[in-house]
Amino acid sequence: MIREESAIYYRDVYDHLVRIEYLVEALRDLADGALNTYLSVVSNRLNEVMKILTVAFVPLTIGTLISGIYGMNLTAGFWPPSESDWGFGAVVGGMLFVAFLTLAYFRHRRWI
Repeated sequence: MIREESAIYYRDVYDHLVRIEYLVEALRDLADGALNTYLSVVSNRLNEVMKILTVAFVPLTIGTLISGIYGMNLTAGFWPPSESDWGFGAVVGGMLFVAFLTLAYFRHRRWI
C-alpha cells in the first residue's frame, strides 16, 4: 500500500509522534506531581485547623462533662453535696484546673 519512497516520510511522522507521546507523558507526570504537592499543602492546612479547633474545644468539653455530671443531683458518696458552702466552688475550681492542665499539655506538645 505504501511506496518505498513514501515510507521514509511515514517513518519521520512516526518519529515525531513518538517524541510528542514522550513529551505528553512527561507533562502528565509533571502535572501529577503538582497536584500531589497541592493536595499535600491543603492537607497540612487542614491539620493545622483541626489542631486549633481541638485546642479551643477540648477544655470546654471537659468542663461541660463535669458540670453535666455535677448537675445530676447526687447526694451519696464522695460528691460534694449541693447544700455545702464549698461544693460549687470546688467543682468550678476542678473544671478550671482540668482546663488549664489540658492547655498545658497542648503547650507541651507545641500545638499552641
